[in-house]
Amino acid sequence: MRYVVAMFVACAIIGTAAYFVHSTRLQLQRASRTALVKAKEKGEITDEQLDDVLADKGGFGMELQPREMCRVQIAEIISAFWLVLAPLTLALCLLVAHLSIPNPKQVKIIGAEQGDAAGAAS
Repeated sequence: MRYVVAMFVACAIIGTAAYFVHSTRLQLQRASRTALVKAKEKGEITDEQLDDVLADKGGFGMELQPREMCRVQIAEIISAFWLVLAPLTLALCLLVAHLSIPNPKQVKIIGAEQGDAAGAAS
């Protein structure tokens, strides 16, 4: 039962990380489109530059707050190394489950030993 719970916890962690990456990319995409619209309205970029940016040819720099930049970097690390991080998370959760609850055969009942000694002395 403890291993099943560990598997659910690992899946929840992996799912949360996937949601984090997805929401971060979506937030960045929305912010860049908003910045493009504002730059287009101000006349800072031309239609040709806008087409290049929309075609992912570069040519557009957007400043991010340090917190947002940190979030983007963490999301990129997770997405770049997900093939290592997902099995590592699963293995770590299973290891914690294995080490956290001892096997019933390994558990010594201290009170039972004292009770046996008291019962034998009577």
